[in-house]
Amino acid sequence: MAFRDPQTLQQLTRAHFHAAADAWRAGRRAASLRPTTDWNVEINGGWYPTKAITGVAHELAGFGELTRETLAGDAARRRLKALGFELDRRLSKRAVKAAHVEAAARDLLAAGQTEAFDFRGNRWLVQVGDHWYGYRNLVRRAAHWAGLPEIRDTNLTEPQGGLWRDRLRELGFRLSVEEREGPAIAPRAEATAEDLTVDAVRAGAAAWDAKDAAFQQAHASTGYNVWIDGEPYPPKAIGLLAAESLGLAPPTGYGYGTMNGPWYQKLAALGFPVLRKGETPAGDGDRESRAAADVEAVKADRALDATTKQRLVDARLGQGRFRSQLEGHWDAACAVTGVRVRAVLRASHIQPWATSNNDDRLDPHNGLLLVANLDALFDRGLISFADDGTLLVGKGLPDDAVRELGLGQLRLRDDAKGDAARRAAFLAVHRAKYRYDDAASA
Repeated sequence: MAFRDPQTLQQLTRAHFHAAADAWRAGRRAASLRPTTDWNVEINGGWYPTKAITGVAHELAGFGELTRETLAGDAARRRLKALGFELDRRLSKRAVKAAHVEAAARDLLAAGQTEAFDFRGNRWLVQVGDHWYGYRNLVRRAAHWAGLPEIRDTNLTEPQGGLWRDRLRELGFRLSVEEREGPAIAPRAEATAEDLTVDAVRAGAAAWDAKDAAFQQAHASTGYNVWIDGEPYPPKAIGLLAAESLGLAPPTGYGYGTMNGPWYQKLAALGFPVLRKGETPAGDGDRESRAAADVEAVKADRALDATTKQRLVDARLGQGRFRSQLEGHWDAACAVTGVRVRAVLRASHIQPWATSNNDDRLDPHNGLLLVANLDALFDRGLISFADDGTLLVGKGLPDDAVRELGLGQLRLRDDAKGDAARRAAFLAVHRAKYRYDDAASA
């Protein structure tokens, strides 16, 4: 039908689709187009669902969002064929590599879906590392990492299921039907709201921070945030990751993800308020809303190409190439404490985003890799650093808090790579913004 073949499709180029494939691998999706079609298109060696990848390309080109009502599958396929891309109606199992399976296993391990998880009648298990996983869950997640469309149950039953298992064997993974060698593993107790503790919630937040963009997008919240130490997180994901930190099976049942249910009430009772998205706790900063607004401004900037937009979005969120370069400057360790636990390290800008140009926003010298508590203090201007690296304490931080936070005698490490003068120039901007002219070292 004509109204489902928008004229803007004819303006999409191969470059738009290449950019869409890069964005897809980084976790980008078209919100209104589910990747469930059997039709796939090959772009740069990866396979992608035709309608969904067309929706991403359409958005990256600045033409707006497409939906099921505005885009027909045959229209998307016609444009892809016209641009010379190869289309296939079969799921390309060979697109799944060992690295995709290992990434899928890491996701399932974080979700508690290993040996003790209820596989719901799934007889086949796959060993990845030290754990066993239900092959259906593993294949679905591995296909996601490989850029394939969403795997349906019909694709995992015989004979297709046998072909998927053959592919896993080709990649060197061990499969077992019904029985695993070694002693039986006792099922883990299912987590309840009463199992939550302050430490478990904070461990869940740290685990979330360590997740990649694909995991975070898959587990994002649409309605609420739980605020943990001044930062917003999706409540259901925090419950799941907190349960994992306690060695418990993932939570299910009444109230899990319900505003008035026991889980959200328990989070609030522990001092972690659950609020609607867009709201912030009384007295807290607006870090999330600032970041969201900056990301939307980047996406709306028609002067930027798709690749630059994605790099800027990643940099604003402390991810992608910006984070990788920053980790290279600081040897993947906190710039102050030397801590190497990636889950608690955050990559943030020194000079505020709003006052930086795009070159400065992508410059790793305009960033620090800090443990979460120091990052939160630095972001709010409660601490800064002198030219010689000495940690400076702002007037808004009382002496007892300085002692409790252990800020005494802290300083930037002196073994950082990169251009020290450029980094010092950005630090000078931070000090000026927060008026450290009279600040004293801790």
